[in-house]
Amino acid sequence: MKDLKGKEFKWPRNKPVDQIAFEQNFLDKVLDPDTGYYYPKRDEEGKPVKTPDNPRHIINTIIRIKRADNTEYLYSKGNLISYDGLGDEVKVYVSMPEKWLKTNFEYQKDWDPKRKAIVKNCTGPGSSETVYTLEFNEANLKQLFDNFIFCGL
Repeated sequence: MKDLKGKEFKWPRNKPVDQIAFEQNFLDKVLDPDTGYYYPKRDEEGKPVKTPDNPRHIINTIIRIKRADNTEYLYSKGNLISYDGLGDEVKVYVSMPEKWLKTNFEYQKDWDPKRKAIVKNCTGPGSSETVYTLEFNEANLKQLFDNFIFCGL
């Protein structure tokens, strides 16, 4: 967006509550602040144990949604698992990482006497819409299903 002087600027973004909780309850515990790497899993003696993927995303629910325009998408629910500085498991619930809320802005046309032209001025946020990032197809379903853990009775 541009301000009245034509200078580019970005709308100030407040972090959602879920993102703040994720950063404080998970990332602060599992990331080494000196190196920026995830802490490794440790055995009883405190020695690092090599794990294939750290952190790992374990999915326990896969949802397929069909919208009014007949497009189909996938989203999931599950847990993100890593380890703290002592090698103990840290788990956080992750709900629907494949969708997000987009804010649409409203504009008003006005006459600018300095430019002698009609300009569009942003009046602020107007509406929002849900954006799904994972289209329903075989490859995307397989990607989710590879991380799926069956929790049957």
